[in-house]
Amino acid sequence: FVLIDGYDRFVMYYRQALEKLGIDMNVFRVGAYKSAVEPYTRTDMSPEDREESLSYLGALWNGYQSEVEKARKLPAGALAKYVDALAPDMLGNGGDGAKLALDAGLVTGIRTSLEVEQELVDLVGADDDDRFRRVEVGDYLRVVRAEEKLKGDGKSVVGVVVATGEILDGDRPPGTVGGESTARLIREARLDDRVKAVVLRIDSPGGSMFAAEQIHREIEALKAEGKPVIASMGDVAASGGYYVAAPADEIWAQPTTITGSIGIFAAIPTIDRTLDKIGIGVDGVGTTAWSGQLRLDRPIGKEAGQFLQATVEHGYAVFLDRVANGRGKTPEEIDTIAQGRVGGGVDAKRIGLVDHLGGFDDAIEAAAALADLEEGGYKVEFIAPSLTWAQELALQVRIRALGLFEGLGSHSPGAALTRVVQQLDPVAAELERWSRLTSANHLYAYCFCALR
Repeated sequence: FVLIDGYDRFVMYYRQALEKLGIDMNVFRVGAYKSAVEPYTRTDMSPEDREESLSYLGALWNGYQSEVEKARKLPAGALAKYVDALAPDMLGNGGDGAKLALDAGLVTGIRTSLEVEQELVDLVGADDDDRFRRVEVGDYLRVVRAEEKLKGDGKSVVGVVVATGEILDGDRPPGTVGGESTARLIREARLDDRVKAVVLRIDSPGGSMFAAEQIHREIEALKAEGKPVIASMGDVAASGGYYVAAPADEIWAQPTTITGSIGIFAAIPTIDRTLDKIGIGVDGVGTTAWSGQLRLDRPIGKEAGQFLQATVEHGYAVFLDRVANGRGKTPEEIDTIAQGRVGGGVDAKRIGLVDHLGGFDDAIEAAAALADLEEGGYKVEFIAPSLTWAQELALQVRIRALGLFEGLGSHSPGAALTRVVQQLDPVAAELERWSRLTSANHLYAYCFCALR
């Protein structure tokens, strides 16, 4: 069967659990729509979060329908009609989901794997094992990349810096965005005379504001050298992900990119009531009124609360200023469309947070055009840190492990049990996420805008 159920965003809320455990989540934020901390302060979705979630989910669903209908040459509205009538239509045809998908034009034919393989043999011929002739993707890529490298020697370069994952302080491995390590890559592009323009490929929900600011400053320095910068957004470029995109000469996004979430928060849990439940008291002395006010085992002090709220408000003002400078607007104009709102790429373009809708290749061409590079007169080069043999081995193990688990099939009992465990044990994942957010100033530009 072909089951299409659209997009959804359902969140677990921990306020009552935290109350029972005696844990206080001390939250400081700016922006009515900055909902990242609401799972710890509410028991349900806020009206603001519900509004913005429906907005960007709707943009994603509309984009999905449009692309599928275009690819399958279906009339507009065919996909929504299929979804709405799926249950009664399945009952009407005796539960034959494959036939239903075929009748709806979602699949081209119904074949067994052996029949598909025979069709491929008919198409491209057979090898010595009577299977279809083929080239393994690894072999293909090695040849293509070697040819590209030989052809590109001596040419100008459009450099690509990839910023994928959470934005965290310091040096970070691939899969996360380190403030220092990513800034260093941008600096390499600035100092390399071969690099005439840079595409920053962003797929990040944000994270540490301090790390995002480090990357932001390097981008500004790159532009000051006269090298154009294009921000190319992937699935998500929100909060801190938008922060690092803001100074780019042009921002490109997909229609379904999740972006925006211009806002700041700080959150510090305290467990003094938890300790009290099991008979543990905390007492002591300090040299100033501030001593001990930010301890995990004591309540947040009044002065510390005021200080953190002022820090968050200042951070939000800085965020607005960075976006305003990049977008050619005033902070006040940005504030009217900010406040932590999240939206799709189409909406972001409409309100001026994105310049163009398009993919990675479009961004490369735009960067080359801004640098006055002629077609065929430049090559694309990824600027990435060199991996140690241990990092390379770990990366290969992860890639092969993903392939192994994909081969097990998502409908096996073991896979289903794994999903149940994941659903029933979200606290571990949340604790792991928070354990990575270790910025010294507690300020985060992060969008918890996960969806399914």
